[in-house]
Amino acid sequence: MPASMTKANSPLVILDAVPDLGLIVKAPTGVRYSNQAAGYACAHPEAEGYFVPLSARVGRPIAALFELFGGAWECLDATQANAVDDALKQHGLACLRVDRSMLEQSWEAWVHVIISPDDLESRWRAQIPLTNVATKVRAILTWPNSD
Repeated sequence: MPASMTKANSPLVILDAVPDLGLIVKAPTGVRYSNQAAGYACAHPEAEGYFVPLSARVGRPIAALFELFGGAWECLDATQANAVDDALKQHGLACLRVDRSMLEQSWEAWVHVIISPDDLESRWRAQIPLTNVATKVRAILTWPNSD
């Protein structure tokens, strides 16, 4: 965040109305994003970065994620992280993987992920419109909360 900007006066974009999957790519932009998350707990976590909408097979990944979480409010565990990875792979988003170091800050509709430049091949560009990635990118996968 720029030195002249504080969290209190930086823009906050609320993603509650975004109907599909998206990524908040973590970067010092001065813009924060938030989404209702954690199922019935209705948390409102925030992250600074930029938003990248994902073009997945309409509705399918979200339905798979809704089924996986079902309104649960607890943070992810290793079994759920594996299930999220599997769901993403099945729906054409295999280049995203759950960041295991951030499980305690990951919930339904707010999952910390890693995008590896080795996996961000041209075949994924239709789903993830992100290019010129030279190193691993940390992001948050977000979607509408199921509550």
